[in-house]
Amino acid sequence: MDRKCPTPACRLEEKQKLKPMNKAQLEISLTLTLAPGRRLRRQQRAVRARWWFERMHRTVDAATDCRPIPPRPLKQIALPVIPNRNAA
Repeated sequence: MDRKCPTPACRLEEKQKLKPMNKAQLEISLTLTLAPGRRLRRQQRAVRARWWFERMHRTVDAATDCRPIPPRPLKQIALPVIPNRNAA
């Protein structure tokens, strides 16, 4: 009866028997490997960013210094007094 309708534990044991354990060590490279298309896009993006930042640096370096506008003198104003209609 177990062969016709095995329990989940029996099925799991059978699957483990079919796949032998490979005890070889996996080697993982820590260097960043990109597909050629992605590498090209990344390089192009870096070139565009470098161009933009160089242009911004030139713009800032060529900018003239300006003096801040002095604040206007304070002017005291009188607010009109409105009588309270609810006051008795």
